[in-house]
Amino acid sequence: MKSESAVRCGSRRMLCALLLFGLAGAAGANELDINFHSDAVRFTGAWEVTGQLRADAGWMHHTDDGDVGHIGIHLVDLATGGTQPITAGLGGRFVYFDSDRRNRSGGAVPLGGFFRFNLADADRFHVGGYGYWAPSVLSFANGDGYRELGAFVGYEVLRQGSVYLGWRNIHVDFDNRPSVTIDSGFHLGLRIRF
Repeated sequence: MKSESAVRCGSRRMLCALLLFGLAGAAGANELDINFHSDAVRFTGAWEVTGQLRADAGWMHHTDDGDVGHIGIHLVDLATGGTQPITAGLGGRFVYFDSDRRNRSGGAVPLGGFFRFNLADADRFHVGGYGYWAPSVLSFANGDGYRELGAFVGYEVLRQGSVYLGWRNIHVDFDNRPSVTIDSGFHLGLRIRF
């Protein structure tokens, strides 16, 4: 049986590999997003793979509760027609999480998606949300479940750049340990498209 320190060292290597893979993709990103609050920061890059297929990679660090890294793939299209369409994406992510509070790490493959809507009479304002969920059958290592929910309201300062106020909740379950919320609350963000 592996010692706890060996498992932690292997987990750190896995997180580093995930981050390097994500950064390689983010180097060709056509959208960059950074958001933060007093205890956490998240970086995300997204890029078009082919046509309607879009990939993204990100990393979030919370000073007290741990780290979450992800790589995702989504099919993105218009969910409605008309003059103010809703853009939506469906897909999944490979997520790695490392909880400082529980001294445990794990992973999951949550499924979910996102949406974004520009307001009809004030098209520089937009709202959106996202959600991802993985039960125990889609979790591995010490992970036993994963849930991430979020929402945001933003303003396009430039047509290719916006600022926003967001809210998110990232909750993970572990085998034989209590679950933990790695991040929950409001944050400020900046999103730039190329």
